[in-house]
Amino acid sequence: MTEAATARRVLFFAPFGSYTVHHQLDAVVASALRLRGAEVFVIRCDGFFPGCDQFGMVSDVPSVCANCQNCGDSFFAAFRLPTLQLSAAVLESDRVRVEEWINNLTPTEYFTADFLGVPIGKWCASSLLSYYRTTPRAFLDKEIRAKTAETHRAMLVTGLLTYISVSRIIEQVKPSHMFCFNARYAPYRVAFEAARERGVEVITHERGHADDSFTVFSNYGSIQTRPVFDGYERWKDVPLSRDELMRVKTYFSNREQGTDSNFEPFIDFATEYSSVRGLLRIPAQARIVGVFTSSEYEFKLCPDYDSFTEQLDFIERLMVVFRERPDDYLVVRHHPYIGGNASSAQATADHGFIERAYQLARQAPPNVRFIMPGERINTYALIHNIDAAIAFLSTAGVEAVARGVATASFSESAYKDALTATIEDDGKRYLHGLIDGLMDATQNLRIDDMRKLYRFQRMLISKLSNHFKTFGIKNTYQSDLRIEHFSMLAEGGDEALDRVCSHVMRNTPLLPQPTESQLNASTKDEDAFLEQSLGDIRRLRARVKEESIRQKSLTHAEEIVVLALGSDGQRPGGLERSRHAHVQVVPVNLVAGCTYNELAALIETTSAPFMAISSSVVEYDESFFSHSVDTLLSEEGKDKFGILCGAWIRQGSGRVVDQIFSKRTPRVSLSQLVELCPPLIEEPYRLLSLALVRKEHGLAFLRSMGQAPITSPEALKPMLEWLCGDGFIHSLAHGALLPT
Repeated sequence: MTEAATARRVLFFAPFGSYTVHHQLDAVVASALRLRGAEVFVIRCDGFFPGCDQFGMVSDVPSVCANCQNCGDSFFAAFRLPTLQLSAAVLESDRVRVEEWINNLTPTEYFTADFLGVPIGKWCASSLLSYYRTTPRAFLDKEIRAKTAETHRAMLVTGLLTYISVSRIIEQVKPSHMFCFNARYAPYRVAFEAARERGVEVITHERGHADDSFTVFSNYGSIQTRPVFDGYERWKDVPLSRDELMRVKTYFSNREQGTDSNFEPFIDFATEYSSVRGLLRIPAQARIVGVFTSSEYEFKLCPDYDSFTEQLDFIERLMVVFRERPDDYLVVRHHPYIGGNASSAQATADHGFIERAYQLARQAPPNVRFIMPGERINTYALIHNIDAAIAFLSTAGVEAVARGVATASFSESAYKDALTATIEDDGKRYLHGLIDGLMDATQNLRIDDMRKLYRFQRMLISKLSNHFKTFGIKNTYQSDLRIEHFSMLAEGGDEALDRVCSHVMRNTPLLPQPTESQLNASTKDEDAFLEQSLGDIRRLRARVKEESIRQKSLTHAEEIVVLALGSDGQRPGGLERSRHAHVQVVPVNLVAGCTYNELAALIETTSAPFMAISSSVVEYDESFFSHSVDTLLSEEGKDKFGILCGAWIRQGSGRVVDQIFSKRTPRVSLSQLVELCPPLIEEPYRLLSLALVRKEHGLAFLRSMGQAPITSPEALKPMLEWLCGDGFIHSLAHGALLPT
């Protein structure tokens, strides 16, 4: 072994002890490098952080902190790696200096906070946005800034102390390399920047783009796009073998089935392809442009993201264009993750985005549909029905092209090289041309379009994503160590591990490089495979269109009667945008002493088979009545009393603050319900706004309440029990905005 190789010193920054699914890479690579003669040190946290990403949405911070430490202690102990604690490199005078610094800042200065030229505010911002699942725009609001100031302050203190500690450790150890998870969460971003300032090469890592894989980048954060662009440039001229083509094709199929994303699926239900137009109430022959948004908080502070416009601003411009295209339809599918993630307490909804999305929907012309995050229309089924797609930043772009749909994206999209066009403007004339061009490209999709997609995707899942033999990922969040003794980490046992270690020890390429023979391979098998795939796509799209024409004739037209309780004849919001056109509204002026029996008498005079009792202060999603009727008339709903939909909880100011009866909060107790929505105490009938009920069952319930005034607080408990009982389908889709 050379003298240069034996001199290697490598740091592994691993403060989040509970992140073993990620830090197993650090532990295994550190152990392998040690076998190859390097000195390795793991930087750990022993409760050092005053503010931490791990504390998001938890009440017992000390227990979370202790559990994180214990988890890391037990995990790394098995590897017997030298450990350096962040706290040991910080002096009491450092803490005093940091406290003096933060005390001289106001919350309005937190995002731009600077310490002796070190932009700590910028480096910590991504953690704050992830913590609250929002974007910088939200913090322009004085009330939100006040509520988040304590957390923001603690994160800045954590960030600056981390910078001081890591800088000091680097000065002492003098490493050639440092390994660092993702470089997005504040401690990791700060460590990444501190190392880069001092000329240390930083290897960042994250879960990869296919199951059981990891990405490793040199001197780029995990959400930066340059490694993807460089990877495609390196591999774009390499023909694919039949096995590689089948792997890509299987990958797209797996994704639709909810696997192979290396993360939990965002959509866990299927939708019949030919039912989509009926569900959206779109004519079978109309052309459709699909728009797919992305969760914003991750991208807002990515160094590579600097788009000329915002997603929702662009959609607003598109709506203007579609007012001039009355025979074409625009369908906006908001990413499910924007509505929150039910499996993680920290993955809350992006309430700011939801507010703006509903504000935009209120302005929509008749030929625009909005599929909100929780609505049960599968994205893949939607793609099979559209004639063009715009996927600003998301994987929906490559998914659409794989199903024969020409797609445009922002230039910042990691997937742009696989797509049809890059969005360059949002002027009306440009957008008309973009839409026409995409529709034409879909009609005339070529084998070279598929070749570009397949080569890009092969690069992403097989070259940029590393599959290690010695460790992997199980059950999405768990480490999967596959070594029984350290000798298994010696050179020759794991190709991906060898490549990473060789890069550190010998400066060889970190990622696979194409060989001369690969570059000169024949395209014969690739041509034949892609030609066959293109034919299959065309036949499937034609079949979906034919079946949609038949399905559209089965669209339900049953009447619904809505008792709108309010004053001066006010109607609930959103009814004018309802996809279901057959809604009869009966205004009911609230008067003192109005009883449930009186409501039953009003309902009894109508002929509609379905009923809803609403309030003038409620706003309905465009899908509420169509989704509810379609569900109750399906095989699933034919024997049910009704359907209960979810709701966003909205303050009087218009701010969305929570959600109820959704995938994230499917069940609530009476006390939780009152806490979430206090007006229900005096106006319990508002809860009925979230249900569509078969008339006979609705009448039976109202009569069971008898002469009780509809404002009686005692009505809330039986109402909640009835709606949450077995007689109702619990949709979990957000159907309304409920005021608090």
